[in-house]
Amino acid sequence: MQTAAIFYQTEGFDTRGQRLMGRQAAGEGFLKAIARYSSAPSLYCYTQQKAVFEEFCQRIRPWMNGDRQINWVPSGNFSALQEAGTLYRPDPMILDLAWQRRYGDPRAYSLCGITHTIASKETMKTLGDFLIAPVQPWDALICTSKTVKTW
Repeated sequence: MQTAAIFYQTEGFDTRGQRLMGRQAAGEGFLKAIARYSSAPSLYCYTQQKAVFEEFCQRIRPWMNGDRQINWVPSGNFSALQEAGTLYRPDPMILDLAWQRRYGDPRAYSLCGITHTIASKETMKTLGDFLIAPVQPWDALICTSKTVKTW
């Protein structure tokens, strides 16, 4: 059974900071749900550093049901993503990953991002760049509002 490797950046999933945003609450809720309810035998964490992976493990263990393995997928190890099946980012910035995937098998795994707003210049640029990026029909951008979806 395939699942999603989580592109883990603490800021996207942490509700303990001084400035709580809705995307962080949604990210934390997503982590809790995948840890508790996923029926996949393994969970995957995609990070640059082993220390961040260890933080991820500490964060999700209290929420986990069952004795599942948590696997580290070091960033840049795109062949390891095939085992997970999907790479999920807690933001819409999946285009660089789509370009990098072109150097391997574009069918090896899908990309999934999420956008909660179009208020930032960076997000608006990213949405426009979807027109030229090598995203595939099996990739996804989750739009949390009708405004973002129709933009």
